[in-house]
Amino acid sequence: MSKATVWFMDARSRRFLESTAIKGLQILEHSGWLDHLKQGDIVAVKTHMGEAYNVGYLRPIIVRTFVDALKERGCKPFVTDTTTMPYHPWISRTLAVDHLETANRNGLTTAPWAVQSSSQMAGWEQTM
Repeated sequence: MSKATVWFMDARSRRFLESTAIKGLQILEHSGWLDHLKQGDIVAVKTHMGEAYNVGYLRPIIVRTFVDALKERGCKPFVTDTTTMPYHPWISRTLAVDHLETANRNGLTTAPWAVQSSSQMAGWEQTM
């Protein structure tokens, strides 16, 4: 098995061209991963869309930057996440419908969404 390449970046920025979204795009482009895609490919952008009233998730501008890069190459991206087992009374990712509502409230509306059920690992739901 070959060794995986892991890319790191400093999340701090001192000016616009050092934003996390731009740095992430630069890593994506530099990695060569985009070179393996062709026009018309359907590409999943896996993210964690966060819980309701929480800020511990990937910022929507970063997801939008990746989605836009894929669209520029003629791909058809969609954003995806998996549901989770309830671990506290305020969980907002147990049911797909609640999951999608939380994604919308957290600003993750850059592409169609597909929620994979962690209990069934089948079926999907979509929103714009």
